[in-house]
Amino acid sequence: MASTSNWSSFEDRLSGIGIDAEDELFLVIQGRFRMEFRDHSVALEEGEFLIVPRGVEHRPVAEQEVWVLLFEPAATLNTGNTTGELTVPTLDRLG
Repeated sequence: MASTSNWSSFEDRLSGIGIDAEDELFLVIQGRFRMEFRDHSVALEEGEFLIVPRGVEHRPVAEQEVWVLLFEPAATLNTGNTTGELTVPTLDRLG
């Protein structure tokens, strides 16, 4: 089985992300954030999760630091199909 999860902490907003090949699951460990989509947004609190279907453009936004457990293929970039100044080529992974 391939590694499928990583730990992420972020504050502010990431650019629009689209993952063509895989669904993603975001589980909020600490804090809160908002997932923006083209036509709506979803607010998430500690203990809540959201599944973003593959191919759906989304953008996580946090007013303060939030800790998120993210389930996705290990090779997925933090900025999805786009690259830029916020892209982290190698993320910290859970053992």
